[in-house]
Order: sequence, then C-alpha cells, then structure tokens
Amino acid sequence: MSSSPDQPDRPPTAALLEALDVKRNAVISLLVGVAFTVAVFAFFVVVPGSNQQSGYLIALAFVLATTSAGTVWIALTVYAAIGLSRELSASE
Repeated sequence: MSSSPDQPDRPPTAALLEALDVKRNAVISLLVGVAFTVAVFAFFVVVPGSNQQSGYLIALAFVLATTSAGTVWIALTVYAAIGLSRELSASE
C-alpha cells in the first residue's frame, strides 16, 4: 500500500512493538506472574498442607499465572505507550 498525499505515513507494526518494548514487557510479566503464583501456591497450599486434588490446584495455578502475567504485561505496555506519546508530544 502506498500512502496518498492526504494520509501520513504510518510506522510498521514491528517498529511500534519495538518502541513499546513489548518483548521485554512480556518477559518481565511472565516472571512476575510465575513468581506471584508460586508465592500464592506456597502460602495457601504448601504451608497449610492442603489435601485437595493436585490437578485442580495446578490448573488454578496456571490460570492465576497467565492472568497475572497478562495484567502486568498490559500495564507495562500502556505505561510505555503513555511515555512514548508524552515524549513525542514534547518533541513537537
């Protein structure tokens, strides 16, 4: 697609993802999600000595890890987007 004179050139998606540090945010959020899940699992399952089915608890731990990692990833990416937009508006 070529840009017309009345439409500005848009950066490719890869450049946007790189500018927002999406890969770094994903790694950080994955580590935070797993660490949070291990802490919750240890505090509520291992320490009290729960006798629940382990498959059920592992499934719940997976849901907690992915949900918390996704939440942290979204927060980090939004924070990066806000910082980038402020930086771009300050340079104008």
